[in-house]
Amino acid sequence: MNRKDEFSRIIIELPKEQHRKIKSRAAFLGKTIREMVLESLEATDACAYSKHKPNAQTKKSLKNIEEGKNLTEISLEDLAKKLGL
Repeated sequence: MNRKDEFSRIIIELPKEQHRKIKSRAAFLGKTIREMVLESLEATDACAYSKHKPNAQTKKSLKNIEEGKNLTEISLEDLAKKLGL
């Protein structure tokens, strides 16, 4: 089997600003965009098929996120400092 038979290609169009954000986030994490997409898919699958149910605090936080309440904006650099990375 050659490489073309083993892989598929996905092309998506993004606004330039969104592409820049993804590219810079990947660089900050030392990963490729491909690695980030694959990890996100694995994490999504893990959550989707998990029997874990969110507790009350998590539900409240998710509701606040959806409503745009109690959110704090922070740069990746400041977050890294805050986390000691």
